Amino acid sequence: MAATLLGAVLQTLVVFTAGAAIPFAGFFPAIPVAAIVAGAPAGMAVSIGALVLVWWAFREPHFVIHALSAQERSETAWLLFFALILVAFGLLCRKLLERAYERQRAMNVLVRELEHRRANTFSVLHAITKRTLQHEPEAAERLLRRFEAIRRTNDLLTEQPTGALLTTIFRNELEGITSEQVAMHGADVMLPPEQARNLILIVHELLTNAMKYGALSAPTGQLRIEWSRTVNDLSIRWQEVGVPVVSKPDRQGFGTSLIELCIASVRGSWEPAFEPEGFRCRLVFPLPERENSD
Repeated sequence: MAATLLGAVLQTLVVFTAGAAIPFAGFFPAIPVAAIVAGAPAGMAVSIGALVLVWWAFREPHFVIHALSAQERSETAWLLFFALILVAFGLLCRKLLERAYERQRAMNVLVRELEHRRANTFSVLHAITKRTLQHEPEAAERLLRRFEAIRRTNDLLTEQPTGALLTTIFRNELEGITSEQVAMHGADVMLPPEQARNLILIVHELLTNAMKYGALSAPTGQLRIEWSRTVNDLSIRWQEVGVPVVSKPDRQGFGTSLIELCIASVRGSWEPAFEPEGFRCRLVFPLPERENSD
């Protein structure tokens, strides 16, 4: 009924603008819409309603039931022919929409299942780590914090599948650290998922070292994070001041190895420096094409 009324309104507009030369033009959009929304019976019902309304209200003599002339019978036959085509087109669109809906529904179920399994996986990893390293609680805690950083990354990218904002990454990792000790400066940048995952692990390792040995290990320490971007690169400057570095580590620890692995996986680079006033480093990430085009 709604589609028939819509067709009648459109047909009225056609008559006022183009005259009665195109007797059924206003109903042509309504027929496939009815078929898409309610199926073939609705599409054919609109077609029959169009026939009745046109001959009764839009052709002379108006509002009078009369026998059809040869020309009118020919026009009726053409309308039915085009109506069948439009109904078939509407049914095709309906089938495509139903398939798209089913695929989306199946995808949503799959995503929920994967999220459930991911949560279970982290629970299992947590239990295995605690059990395996029960006599080394400090090592277990470090490993669990790394797992937690990965979990936070996945949660962030689940909410924003296209990537994560740089400031969001820093704020999430710096949560719980007093703002008086941390200063950040730079225009926000959207990082794609792969770079976001690796940067979160890098920031986690840098923060862990800063809290154990560096600027965040004492109230007098300060951490400054600055970043800038060019057409091709994102440059991040990490500088700790206020807590002097006693000496450069004699050997490369697992945290440093993890940072270098993350840097290499996104084809970036980093320049660490152990200076008397504190640790500093510069990270460089190449920006992908879609980021370059912003």
